[in-house]
Amino acid sequence: MELLPDVARPDANVIVVSDWIVGTPERQQKAADALATAWSSSSEEAENQWPSDLLSLTSLLSVDGKSILNYEQWTQSDAYHAFKDSSWPDLIERIDAEVPGIERPGAVLYELYRSFSRPHEETPGCIVAITMATADHAAARRWVDAVLEAIEGDGGLPPGGLSAHFHISRDGTRAFNYAEWTSVEAHQAALDAGDNGISRGPLWKRVQNMPGTRFLSLRRHRPYRYVAAEPSTRGTQVWARDIT
Repeated sequence: MELLPDVARPDANVIVVSDWIVGTPERQQKAADALATAWSSSSEEAENQWPSDLLSLTSLLSVDGKSILNYEQWTQSDAYHAFKDSSWPDLIERIDAEVPGIERPGAVLYELYRSFSRPHEETPGCIVAITMATADHAAARRWVDAVLEAIEGDGGLPPGGLSAHFHISRDGTRAFNYAEWTSVEAHQAALDAGDNGISRGPLWKRVQNMPGTRFLSLRRHRPYRYVAAEPSTRGTQVWARDIT
């Protein structure tokens, strides 16, 4: 069963990322199930609620069992905002009836900026989400460009690293890396071998001391639920998008 989106699909112009704080693994799974059920219900009412501009919704469970990362692909931001103002409150009410007390700090709208992917046949077993605070769009782009230069300078991702997809928030205050790894253990091994990162050396030192950026969080997740409007095909190995 497919559990992950095609992050590179060209029609996904807006990415909405949100964390739900649930507290325990039991509530984590129940909340993700409630969200997927609300979306994929075969009832006529639920079908009418699926926005035509929503391409996919992926729920990732944090390894510590405390939170859910929701990754939504939309064709345009206006459609997302219209949905939030109309159908979203009813959807949340249904989910909260199943799992009361979910904390939702808020959603951030991103655009995919650049990606790196090595040819592979492995199935990602871990999604590493890294969030940086950035002074503006220019600072965010500099940080992403520096990370990719460091990856390429080291000959690619370490063993177990499959891809890294870098997003920049529409207001320029966040950079977000959605990275696919074969396993939690592979990512931890890369961190243990590196120096506050997945490698060592001057290029990574530059990443860690990039002006206008500040580390916010690193969370590891396991794929859990994926709901899509239609099938999509995987894109090329290396690509970029311009963000003004």
